[in-house]
Amino acid sequence: MYDVDKTAQQLREYKRMREELDMLIEQLQDDVKQYMTENALSEISGIESRITWKACHTQQLDTRALRRDYPDLVDQYTHEAIVRRFLVK
Repeated sequence: MYDVDKTAQQLREYKRMREELDMLIEQLQDDVKQYMTENALSEISGIESRITWKACHTQQLDTRALRRDYPDLVDQYTHEAIVRRFLVK
């Protein structure tokens, strides 16, 4: 028989570990960004590694404004999708 409780406990533990690792990674990235900002650098290099932190230009669609200004057009190109969400409680 499948042990749901054991699997759910493992999932919760691994997610907790991932959150801890994510915090450590974010802190290291923040430290590097602070160093680069203080020294006006967009790139730093070591013997085996190179880190860059540069501005990137992107375009984003303002869906809120589009819906406000052209609701019929948004309705015409909007479709409903069914998705499945995986939750562990």
